[in-house]
Amino acid sequence: MLANRPSLLIAAGLFVAAAMNAERIAPPASDLAEAGLTFLAVAFWAGFHVLAAARMIEELATGRITAVALSSARLVRQA
Repeated sequence: MLANRPSLLIAAGLFVAAAMNAERIAPPASDLAEAGLTFLAVAFWAGFHVLAAARMIEELATGRITAVALSSARLVRQA
């Protein structure tokens, strides 16, 4: 699953961490900063899962497995 775009998942985690520390980052506008950072975290998290789902649907539709490397060539389904 992490072969899809781990950078999106990492970015989501960083934005969640930043949202949790919004009071330290921007004290006068902590509510707005927290809301914005949380929105970005959810957007990156959703983007990761949308791309993962799209890749799975493509694999099911085409019959080609791209995300999994099998150890034996005879186990790979021919497209």
